[in-house]
Amino acid sequence: MRPTEIVRRGYDALASKYHAQRNLVGHRRELLDFMARLPGGGRVLDAGCGSGKVAASLLRRGLSVTGIDISSGMLSLASRVAVGATLRRMDLRRMRFPRASFDGVLCLYALIHVPRRDHARALRGFRRVLRTGGLLLIVMGRDDLAHDFDEFLGIPMYWSHYDGERNRELLSEAGFSVLWSRNVGPRGDRHLWAFAMAT
Repeated sequence: MRPTEIVRRGYDALASKYHAQRNLVGHRRELLDFMARLPGGGRVLDAGCGSGKVAASLLRRGLSVTGIDISSGMLSLASRVAVGATLRRMDLRRMRFPRASFDGVLCLYALIHVPRRDHARALRGFRRVLRTGGLLLIVMGRDDLAHDFDEFLGIPMYWSHYDGERNRELLSEAGFSVLWSRNVGPRGDRHLWAFAMAT
């Protein structure tokens, strides 16, 4: 089975379970930094929006939110959690939005489920849909991991990513200036969070 299909089926199966355990408290600092720098009423793309918890936080700040995900199960939950967001089933590697559509893009714990050979393509896509000066907050890999087929919350899942140094290079090559990057998360489960500006 292709990695994308593993991820799609996996999140369809565990949508409710994932939503119940999804906690944004540990990422409050990063999310507040992102939201504070966006213009009032700014347009934000939540790429890999999942069950809509982050999108709901953005909406409460008065932002205009579009969420995309490959999981219909997640989008069904998001339609109830993030009321007012525009939601579309879409692969973040093949986004169908006009150039410079957004002031900000979020991609939290989604790119790490995409084969890393496609990461540069996804980042170029984020740059294309962002206006110049727009902001990207993204979760990437901390360590080098070509492929990992394992279980997540009891469901088969797939991960793939580069290490922190290569990820920062990919951001620069895609047309971003990294404002900060740091490893975030509990010990043993840290990821690279990067905050970047479209140049």
